[in-house]
Amino acid sequence: MSIRTSKGFTIVELLIVIVVIAILAAITIVAYNGIRSSANASAAQSSVQQAFKKVEAQKLLDGSYPASLSAAGISNGSATYGYSQIDGGERACVWAQTGDSTYSIQTGSEMVEGQCGQVLASYYNSRPAGATPVFTRAEGDFDNNWGGGSPDPRIPADNFTVTYRARIVPPVTGSYTFTITTDDFSQVFIDGVEVLPYTNTRTSSVTVNLVANRSVDVIYTGAENGGNAYTIFEWEYPGQARVSVPSSVFRRP
Repeated sequence: MSIRTSKGFTIVELLIVIVVIAILAAITIVAYNGIRSSANASAAQSSVQQAFKKVEAQKLLDGSYPASLSAAGISNGSATYGYSQIDGGERACVWAQTGDSTYSIQTGSEMVEGQCGQVLASYYNSRPAGATPVFTRAEGDFDNNWGGGSPDPRIPADNFTVTYRARIVPPVTGSYTFTITTDDFSQVFIDGVEVLPYTNTRTSSVTVNLVANRSVDVIYTGAENGGNAYTIFEWEYPGQARVSVPSSVFRRP
């Protein structure tokens, strides 16, 4: 009579199995998160498009934009909404958020990631900027302070570029001095003219003459090499001491 013996897994084999299972689980989680983020983005885009159509339709009926989203028959549900009027009600902006995705639409502008900030910030995962940004989103102003971290999970902590674009509406006529304090690189164009060449000088200033309520196109590019990343974008003009350019004077380009 023959006797058969069976052996169990060795500790090494068990460890290999555990590692394989962990790797497969991690891949599954990453794939699921990607699918969920994509679904949230699609839902937010659809929601904001429908909401903006209702706001525009209400304007056609009443001759002016509604005082609130509820006046246009819009309420929170599967998406969370926000709304603002710009330039005394001449234009309107609506945003919708689903999960981790937020998109907005403003009169005269295309849909963009983010809420109703008036600055369009395009992020690139290289320095200098590549041909196509990783993403563009609406933000409130040109200032930022990311410390030693990344501005977004899609962007590395070092060797990235961000380009801010907006129209600035000067409150008075006169000489304006813009002071940019940054780490590491900066560049500024005003109405298509390079007023601050690409430089790694920590603090730079430029002076231009502006006319009250006549907007100018401003493009500010900041680039991070390594370490901390921040920008302070200030101005001073007749009757105003140096202060960060406020979000109230920015308009989407």
